[in-house]
Amino acid sequence: KGEGIGYYMLSITVGAAIGPFLGMLLTQVASYEALFCAATFIAIGNLIAVMLLKEPPSRRSSSHAVAIAKAAFVRKHKPSVKDFLEFSIMPLSAVCAVLYFCYSSLLTFLTPFSEESGLTSISSFFFVVYAIATFVTRPFTGKIFDTKGDKYVMLPSFAAFIIGMALLSGVHHPLAMLIAAILLGFGVGTIQSSALTLCVRMAPDNRLALANSTFYMFLDSGVGIGPLVLGCIEPYLGYRGLFFCMSAVAACAMVAHMIVGRQNGRMRHLLAENTD
Repeated sequence: KGEGIGYYMLSITVGAAIGPFLGMLLTQVASYEALFCAATFIAIGNLIAVMLLKEPPSRRSSSHAVAIAKAAFVRKHKPSVKDFLEFSIMPLSAVCAVLYFCYSSLLTFLTPFSEESGLTSISSFFFVVYAIATFVTRPFTGKIFDTKGDKYVMLPSFAAFIIGMALLSGVHHPLAMLIAAILLGFGVGTIQSSALTLCVRMAPDNRLALANSTFYMFLDSGVGIGPLVLGCIEPYLGYRGLFFCMSAVAACAMVAHMIVGRQNGRMRHLLAENTD
């Protein structure tokens, strides 16, 4: 599962990296209006593509767990929060939300930071290098996750993100900025796919869809709240101070993950005993 989800998440990473690159390039040669028009046309193309997607026959024929979940939902007279959230993965999802809160500082402030630092030319390639680093590291980190365990992948990824943010806060040379992009690409990309794999392992089979939606709800909350909160803090800290603070917050998230990881380990052991 670690390897498979790692491959799948590559597509999301490539899109999330190429998007900012093309966006920054388009705003430099055209305007923000052109950027929004291009995004609108791409979204329309995605809508058409989604309508053409079909579930494989093998998955349609093996829908026993889904049928059980639907039957249980219909039997309930009053909806509850458990119908929409998977509580077993919420601690891990909250840790990842904190990391994506830190990551949102890149999406929001990298362009003005590069302009202030005189690194505008190289900043356009930041997310391209970020995507390449993720693309290269995810396949073998997924295999390590499946064979060695999550701690051999998650902890180095957190460390890479912390070092990358700290390096970015003091960067003055284009090469250093690209090195930070490599570290951040490895950190964010690996943590996202590995954490999702952990959530899939933790959740019951008939609640995998809820586990996925809960995980991404937390991630989206971190990315969405980040610009609002950090936009209020940035005038007092500056871009460099803000990036350094995000490195410290990521270090706290790493400690929280180590605590949550122990609880998840005990829960996975209990689930394995129940399965046996």
